[in-house]
Amino acid sequence: MKEIQYLDLVLVGILKNERLFKNYLIRKQKEAENNNFVSDIEFFQKCNYTVDLLENKIEAQYLEKKRELYQKIELLKSENKPFEKELELAENFSLERFNVNLSTITNGKYKEELWFSQIKFIKICMAEINNQKFKITSEIKDLDIDNYLNFVFSQKSISSKTKENAVQVLMNINKQEKTSLNYQIWHDYVFNQQNYWEELTEEEKKIFEELRTKSLEEMNTLFENYIKGSPKPRVKLEKEFEIAIINRLSEEPFIETTANFMEGLLPKDLNKLAIVIGKLDFIKKSHKPKVIEELEEARKKELTLSAIALKCYYEGKILNRGNSIKELEGTEHNSSDKLYAHFSKWSNNTDRRAYPESKLKLKNKIELFEKVIESLSLTNRANAIKDLNILKEYLTKY
Repeated sequence: MKEIQYLDLVLVGILKNERLFKNYLIRKQKEAENNNFVSDIEFFQKCNYTVDLLENKIEAQYLEKKRELYQKIELLKSENKPFEKELELAENFSLERFNVNLSTITNGKYKEELWFSQIKFIKICMAEINNQKFKITSEIKDLDIDNYLNFVFSQKSISSKTKENAVQVLMNINKQEKTSLNYQIWHDYVFNQQNYWEELTEEEKKIFEELRTKSLEEMNTLFENYIKGSPKPRVKLEKEFEIAIINRLSEEPFIETTANFMEGLLPKDLNKLAIVIGKLDFIKKSHKPKVIEELEEARKKELTLSAIALKCYYEGKILNRGNSIKELEGTEHNSSDKLYAHFSKWSNNTDRRAYPESKLKLKNKIELFEKVIESLSLTNRANAIKDLNILKEYLTKY
């Protein structure tokens, strides 16, 4: 299987017949999908990266020439010479005047020049294709949200040293001459355009869960308003509402985040991802068999006050005597004071990790933690598992 050369692909299309470039790109995407098993999202991302590199080369020329022009103006000023002509030129300086000499970056394969206006045209075509072609083709109800979030929240940050190494590697791979200009272009590409992840804090994870929950609640409210007074069957209304959600996720401002999610990529905007996931939660919930819903409700009712309090602690909630009663909705319990007492106990690290008096009490405590962990989302399990492992270590003492 021949690897796709995205630079050649773009240049052939724009140089051969600029007017038909958009149709050409759509055709090439289909070929890549059929022959190389490359998804449309990956295809256009790589095309974009290629065009960004060409654009960076022009921008580097533009900035260098503008710097030279202002240096000349400063020199003329210092010599008390007229500089109005140069100043007017600087003020009307435009990227449209610059191009990339393709011969220098393709080892003579292409002799033409690629102008900034052509690069703009390429990007416009790709944006139009994305807006027209983006579809959520996967079955929403089958997407494994928990597995994806587990991946997102487990990623570590990448150091500046690693990024510097990436600059050198990319220059070598692309056989770039090691000039200061080339280095600056690739440095800007790696540091400013690549989506390097930063390790998430516990506070960011907490905000994510809050936004996700809020998004789901908004969908619930919108749906209840949508079906109010309608004579249509509920099943049909659910389907219509689901289509509306999917259409929304296929448009700005969610299109890129949804695409990243479906491809298993790291999102650029975590808050936007939380909103997208909240909408997907609504769809998955509507597809959930009644039996599973009933089992989850039963599991919620089965949790003891102590377990509910422990769950609240790991979810980062702050309970007091006033708001504790809300956590008991849908359960068999009604004593907010007792719940608050349990929460106060579990909020203390010493009490939570305390060594019980007997092996039986230790086993009961371990079972309690295991049951609570099952009820937690993956994003809230890390600290609970850490505490559970501490308790399990006590078993070796018996």
